[in-house]
Amino acid sequence: MLGPTEGMWFTLKVCGYFALFLGSPYLLWQLWGFVAAGLYARERRWVHFFFPPALLLFLAGALFSYFVMVPFGLYYLLKTMPLDLMAPDIRLEDYFSFLSVLCLGMGLVFQLPLLMSFASLAGLVEAATFARMRGYFAIAAFVISAVLTPGPDIFSQLAMAGPMVVLYEVGLLGARFAGRRRGSEVER
Repeated sequence: MLGPTEGMWFTLKVCGYFALFLGSPYLLWQLWGFVAAGLYARERRWVHFFFPPALLLFLAGALFSYFVMVPFGLYYLLKTMPLDLMAPDIRLEDYFSFLSVLCLGMGLVFQLPLLMSFASLAGLVEAATFARMRGYFAIAAFVISAVLTPGPDIFSQLAMAGPMVVLYEVGLLGARFAGRRRGSEVER
């Protein structure tokens, strides 16, 4: 601990995030009550269709980050420095920042299939366009993971880019399904 208030601020941050997590169902219900009043029936059905998977995917991304990326990322980050010359002394604030950025980042990355399905359902992007852009996305996934991961190690970059590529393929399947569904609704 480097500062006299570091322990107190760490405790307050953890309690704040925990309270936000526990209170999020109520907060989301209140937000839904506010937003739903201005939506058409079709738009409300879309929210009912997309919100539960979005929540589950966000939790899956955060848990993947917590159980896979954070432990191995820290391992490789600490392995890069010569431990015989210096001893690691990780501050709570730095660890919590590292943890929260990775968990929130992966939670958002796991939303990719839903975004692709929604874009196809809304008629913004065709599934064939997503299929043509597959190679470009693979390169972009590695560039994004290189920027978002905390160190130069290849493992944390692969741990982020790998799921992004898999999620892109799942999103491509969802976009094809949504495109067919949209096509059948247009024919009616």
